[in-house]
Amino acid sequence: MNARFNGYFNAKEKMLDVENMLFDQKVDNYNKIIDVFTVTDDKTKETYKKDLEAVITKSSTVITKHGTSKWIKNCYFLIGKAEFYKRDFYTAIETFEYVNEKYPDDPLGHESRVWLIQCYLEQDKLNDVLSMISAADSDKNFPAEQKTYLHLVEADYSIRTANYKKAVKLLEAVLPDVKDRGHETRYMFILAQLHQMLGNNDEAAKYYAMVVKRHPVYDLSFQAKLRLAEVSTDKEAVEKSLLKLLKDERNVDYKDQIYYTLAKVELQKGNKNLAIEYLQLSTAASKKNNIQKALSFKTEADIYFSIPVYPSAKMFYDSAGKFMTKDYTDYDAFKARQAVLSDLISNLIVLHTQDSLLKISNYDTTVLNALIDKEILANRAPGGNPITNVQPPILPGGAEPNVPTPGSNEGLNNGKESYFYNSAALTQGFTEFTNKWGNRPLADDWRRKSKPQTNEETQTNTSDTSGANKQNANQISTTVGGMVKNVSALRKKYYKDIPFSPSQKNIANNKIQEALYNIGDIYYNGLGDYKKAEESFEELLQRYPKGTYEVQAHYNLYRIYKDDSNKVKSDYHKNIVLSDFPGSVYAQLIVNPEQLRQQYLKSRKNEELENAYNTAYQHFNANDCEALRNDMQNANSRFAKNYLKAKFEYLYIVCAGKKDSLDNFVVNLKAFLKKYPGEDISPQVSDQVKYLEGLQEKRKIATMSKDSAKARAMVLGGGDNTKVDYQKTENQPHQFIIIVPSGSNLEALKKALADYDNENYQSQQLSIQSLSIGTDRMLLLVKNYKDEKQALQYYKDLEAAPNFYSKLALKYHQEFIISDTNFSLFMKHNDVEGYVKFFKENYL
Repeated sequence: MNARFNGYFNAKEKMLDVENMLFDQKVDNYNKIIDVFTVTDDKTKETYKKDLEAVITKSSTVITKHGTSKWIKNCYFLIGKAEFYKRDFYTAIETFEYVNEKYPDDPLGHESRVWLIQCYLEQDKLNDVLSMISAADSDKNFPAEQKTYLHLVEADYSIRTANYKKAVKLLEAVLPDVKDRGHETRYMFILAQLHQMLGNNDEAAKYYAMVVKRHPVYDLSFQAKLRLAEVSTDKEAVEKSLLKLLKDERNVDYKDQIYYTLAKVELQKGNKNLAIEYLQLSTAASKKNNIQKALSFKTEADIYFSIPVYPSAKMFYDSAGKFMTKDYTDYDAFKARQAVLSDLISNLIVLHTQDSLLKISNYDTTVLNALIDKEILANRAPGGNPITNVQPPILPGGAEPNVPTPGSNEGLNNGKESYFYNSAALTQGFTEFTNKWGNRPLADDWRRKSKPQTNEETQTNTSDTSGANKQNANQISTTVGGMVKNVSALRKKYYKDIPFSPSQKNIANNKIQEALYNIGDIYYNGLGDYKKAEESFEELLQRYPKGTYEVQAHYNLYRIYKDDSNKVKSDYHKNIVLSDFPGSVYAQLIVNPEQLRQQYLKSRKNEELENAYNTAYQHFNANDCEALRNDMQNANSRFAKNYLKAKFEYLYIVCAGKKDSLDNFVVNLKAFLKKYPGEDISPQVSDQVKYLEGLQEKRKIATMSKDSAKARAMVLGGGDNTKVDYQKTENQPHQFIIIVPSGSNLEALKKALADYDNENYQSQQLSIQSLSIGTDRMLLLVKNYKDEKQALQYYKDLEAAPNFYSKLALKYHQEFIISDTNFSLFMKHNDVEGYVKFFKENYL
């Protein structure tokens, strides 16, 4: 009674409080499928640590003081849950395994089995999870009342592995058996999300509507209403509903999401203009929700990209990139597209800038000076002093590439060139303005002849309609040999980049050629926009028919027209490459592309392998073991001579070791050393193994009870202190030995070994024999190994067998393999400690 209604009751109530708080305070990311279970994460675990420690303390007190109580198993189970929520998964696994093994037929034993699966799932050990789920599903003794929880865990696993159809099937099956209304509503919302992701909009709408009708917490209800709008077929009713949500004062902090949903509705209707307006309202309204801001910017970028208006797309991708986090589903693809567009815009700017500079280099000096003076005045600092870090003017000869401001609809309605990017229109406009108004400074009230004068304007008006010309008139001369001399220091900043001399013009033209080629290449290979690539390469050949990139342009046009099934133009460019450049690599690519491709791939293999390893190393630093394993497998399949194979495997072992037990980590490192003894990295791994073995030994001693420490001393000590000279023997029969203290249950150990051998090594017909070493120790020999390889494999397999030793409850045990020659020396001197050291140094 005391155990149940004092310690256990209070611990259970405290655990219920924690679980209720976790459910109520869970902050979900609704832009992806929300979590099936509301558990702690690395950020929130500290919030609940004190309460969870209290659960462990209260439960431990019951176990300590009431060892015979039937509520002991419940207390152990509560301790396991508390350790799980603390994210101390190794300890939780040990606790749940104990409950499952101690009470295999009790409902708590089966429930512990499911919590074990959840422990592995939270550690992303997905292969282990799959096998454990399969075992539980096929277990005929698994109670029906626990199947609901098991299927929820399986649904969680299916979502994590993107098996959404299986997740739907599982959740729909368990929904009628869920008793808690809040959890049932959560699962309905997840079902709606899954159906929406699978394109089953009618089913998604059904579940979203069910969520709304149940009046859950406001946040979940609001999200259901938004997503119901996305999947509903009645768009008019949807828009009315969303606009109504906008007017609700409770939704002030949700306006960005409402506008975003309205934009998606308009996109479904094909109305890109209005969608862009809503997306801009969304980003303007988003103050704290960076995830939503990133999505809105990215969606707007996607619209411009699809038109395509690449400069605008690039601008909005850059904006999205400021708020996008690495856990975004398509983050790598997003960054790749952002990089391609950045490269495109850089080359477009080079093209337009150099074109503009070439044009204005031919202007009459008077016109050019007037333009420069106007630019000087426009770039004055607030105090009236001219800004000195100015850029050369690019108007009216040209402008930077067409980059519409956010919110402009340029490119949506027509393909006409904007006035502000039309050189002829700008030149005509500038001339007409000057004739009518004179050289007016760019300022407020520029039309007024007389207006209140600030200090800045007073200084500015000293160089009025022709002020800049008068001030510098004595420093300006006409051009001599195309070079401007005696210009003022301020004007020099504008003149320095204008190509007046033939050599400067040649440099500008080379930059234009390179930019045109790069633009065509990016359009073709980076963006798949064949039409724009064709235009760029054709312009390159038209402007520079015998230029630096002549053969490359003809070859790329041959490929573009071939892809477009334009045989006439394809043949035209192919014949030019073959006739004018017969020895070029491009001619070989046309005549025998496969041979050249193989040569190219062969020459690139080392570089590609290095790049693959760099990618793997990035995944290693990010602790993404699943991606790292894929990198390792891909490298092994792609590269016949994978000289980095050992390094790939080492990275994966270390990555997996962070989540695995220390013992398994050491075993895997030792296996690595045996597999790759001569690699450059092997000495480093060997040192690592020695350090970890020392750590293992310290941990064993630190965690031993007094009886265990005594047992260890009993097993390892007791020899005659003679230094025995053991010999490393190969191709000689070996034995496997386990030594335990006297008083151990030798018959149980014998039976366990016999059962293990019959199950795994029946064909080898192994024999088991027991002996005594003095009065304090006993040993079991497993014999009939023809050499050290067979015996060592048995040693490793048994060490890796789950729970083999733990089930026997031995106070201490020491196991090793030994040759027949060394065995006689070992028994003569009772030298357990000396031989164990020899064994570790020579066999492991």
